[in-house]
Amino acid sequence: MQSGGGMDRDLEQYLEDIKEIKRILTEREGYPLVEAWAFFLWGLLVFLGTFLSWWVGRLGWSEHQCFLGVWLPLVVVGAVGETVSWVRQSRRFGMLLFSPRMVRLMLAAFGVVVVCGALIYALLDTGRDVPGLYVMVGSIPLLFYGLMSYPELFVPAMGLLFVGAFLWIGGWSSSWVYLASGVMVGLFYVASGVAFRFWERRFEQDALHPV
Repeated sequence: MQSGGGMDRDLEQYLEDIKEIKRILTEREGYPLVEAWAFFLWGLLVFLGTFLSWWVGRLGWSEHQCFLGVWLPLVVVGAVGETVSWVRQSRRFGMLLFSPRMVRLMLAAFGVVVVCGALIYALLDTGRDVPGLYVMVGSIPLLFYGLMSYPELFVPAMGLLFVGAFLWIGGWSSSWVYLASGVMVGLFYVASGVAFRFWERRFEQDALHPV
């Protein structure tokens, strides 16, 4: 029969184990979804797409041709790179690739991409100017990561969304506004990658040296 002191020690150990399990689950729930280089990749692709679509537009390409011939292939490249980054990050932190939560997350992300693509393609028919539209769409992935993985990113991403809405509603349409909008979104992704990398390192340190 255990003494009172032995039972107290067992209870304390049990409570410590529960606390450690809760800490691990909390960390796993909040781990960085992708590696920081995915943001740098998107920033590079936005820069490339902006200047390439501006150039072919001056050669006579329509907005639909720019969307299908320039932006769509770059989005595919970015999606492949981001998927690789997500797989590497999941393995790094020992997460299941196809847990129920991640499956719901992927389906939601895929749905957002499809809706945004269809919306852009449809709105190009209206003759409305596209800089604000592209800025708003560029803010959506950042909002997604702000909600799911990096809360500090949410408010700046909302600011970017409002800038895009302002450009869209105001009908700002010159080629210089288009270039400036693309550069702004690209720089935003690069800056997010830098911030994400610092947060990733902090997360690793906290995981290795828990308080």
